[in-house]
Order: sequence, then C-alpha cells, then structure tokens
Amino acid sequence: DFYVSAILGSLLSPFTGGPLSYIYSLGLENFISQCEELETKFGPRFGPCKLLREMAEKGERFHTRFAPSS
Repeated sequence: DFYVSAILGSLLSPFTGGPLSYIYSLGLENFISQCEELETKFGPRFGPCKLLREMAEKGERFHTRFAPSS
C-alpha cells in the first residue's frame, strides 16, 4: 500500500499521518512554495513535481484523485 510505504519511508511519525498529512496541514500551495525555496537553495531535486502543481491548480487532493474505483 502506497500510504503505508510513504509513512514508513518518510521518517515522519506514523501517528501524525505521514507525508500526505504533513502536506495537507501546510496546504498544497504552501508546500509547493517551500519546495521552490529548497530548490533555489539546494537544486532541482527539491523542486515540486508537475503533479503537485497540477493538483494545486485544480484544488485536488491525493485521496480523491487516486481513490480506488468502486
């Protein structure tokens, strides 16, 4: 499961909800801004990916965009 892998692989405490919970707590636009600041300081690997930018423009969330089909 992606979400379990993301929580365990991110070194964020599992009880906090992992990286997606962190992104949601900041707001996607703020997270993208932080990524852009890190990209400026440390290089392109820290920049936000195209998917994050698209999702921010559309107001989407990971849990709804990638929800399992019923």
